[in-house]
Amino acid sequence: MAKQQVNYILHLKNVNQKFYDSDINPNHISLYNALFQLWNNCGFEDRLSINRNDVMLLSKIGSPNTYVKCLRDLENLGFINYFPSKNPIKGSIVNMVKFDTSLDIVLTKFCTSTDTCLDTLSKQENLLTNKQENNINVGQATTAKDFIDSTGIMPEKQKMNTLPENIGLIEIVDYLKKIKNKNFKYLPKLQSQLNARIKEGYTVSEIKLASWNCFNNSFHKLPENSHFLTPEFILTSKNLEKYLNVGGVIPEDKPKQIEKKDYPNMIDWYVARIEAGESEKTLVTSDQSFDWINQANEIIRCKTK
Repeated sequence: MAKQQVNYILHLKNVNQKFYDSDINPNHISLYNALFQLWNNCGFEDRLSINRNDVMLLSKIGSPNTYVKCLRDLENLGFINYFPSKNPIKGSIVNMVKFDTSLDIVLTKFCTSTDTCLDTLSKQENLLTNKQENNINVGQATTAKDFIDSTGIMPEKQKMNTLPENIGLIEIVDYLKKIKNKNFKYLPKLQSQLNARIKEGYTVSEIKLASWNCFNNSFHKLPENSHFLTPEFILTSKNLEKYLNVGGVIPEDKPKQIEKKDYPNMIDWYVARIEAGESEKTLVTSDQSFDWINQANEIIRCKTK
């Protein structure tokens, strides 16, 4: 088993950010930390052989079912690759996904020791603030901070809009935000995933269709499985192909139904319906409706004065 070089600080920093962006619970975090400790102890080998009882004891997980489910969840969310063993003597294999790569090139260029790296990262963050304030163009890498920006690290949506290659990612992430009603961040790793899928021949429209099919899949409709659909999940080649082949079309946006139960009284309900452009033919359902319409129109007139 080959040992890898892993930047401990950056890896954990990026993993904790991914924890924040993912829909996980304390069991997932505890299990990942246990796996990371074992991985660290064996010198960050590319293939980590694990024993279920040892990992359950280390992660404080008491149920085998919970343990296996958390392993599967961590794999689906892109934290690990899990290869269960059917041999009772031979342990299962886990490949820990490295999350220290986004800043590797910057650290190699500007750091010579761990202490220097920490100091450089702090300076880079200050430079980021200064550059945003001074409106320095992206891509003109004249300082360490400029170099970070030109590599796309820590992209915000406003900054990403200035880069043509990021437009597709913004469209996909925004679409997932819309159908999931959940906030997702524009992470550098997603752009790499999208670039790989584009090279394979997929289009942004096809990725959105796969997202829609996945969202409506009976498995993902279950509350305990709804957290799987993330940008990282749908941008993997296997999942994209799986849910794109389901077929179907993305429905057109329909105006939101204005329901009476959402309003405290009839007048407010009629105000909302009139402001939405509903015709008088559908507003009038009884003699009392005329009174509500008149009062609603009076409120609207007062609001526009």
